[in-house]
Amino acid sequence: MIATGLSFEDHDEEHDMAGSPAAPAGDPHGLAGLLRRHAVETERYVATFGAGHGLHRTDLNALAVIMDADRTHEPMTPGRLSTALHLSPPATSALIDRLEQAGHLRRTRSATDRRQVDLRITDSALAVGAALFGPLAEHVRAAIERYTEPQQALIARFLEDVSAAVTAAADDRAPVTGGHEKSR
Repeated sequence: MIATGLSFEDHDEEHDMAGSPAAPAGDPHGLAGLLRRHAVETERYVATFGAGHGLHRTDLNALAVIMDADRTHEPMTPGRLSTALHLSPPATSALIDRLEQAGHLRRTRSATDRRQVDLRITDSALAVGAALFGPLAEHVRAAIERYTEPQQALIARFLEDVSAAVTAAADDRAPVTGGHEKSR
């Protein structure tokens, strides 16, 4: 029984989906281990796919950031991409050049400020994204459907909290441009 009163009786508490023992209830170290394992498995999946398509992890991260901006109709500029990926301007330029040469993005002039360059995702990049995330989404969807809506809401809240904690930790440690750490 979880502190919120939600029961996970429908889920096999002894084993996770891969057949490994699940973290005991109330064991934050066990949960941290499972989150670490999830991160490693996700990274392995993405790295294997990326290598098969000649894309580095940074390339895939850039495409994801640009796709997210496109989905919300926000302009994505080289500067915003640099900030989002914590890359220097020269590294961002090299990344953009590489993705443009591969046919995954194009540069266009902003409709509101002709001095600004916007980055747009191409159909080629969308196809790569579908090939990468389609099979993963099917497996994750099947795992999610094993839980009731209240359980999914609790899991979503937990994942949002963990994501915010990771972002806060990264922000605390992130160096600023020029290689100097942020002052606190």
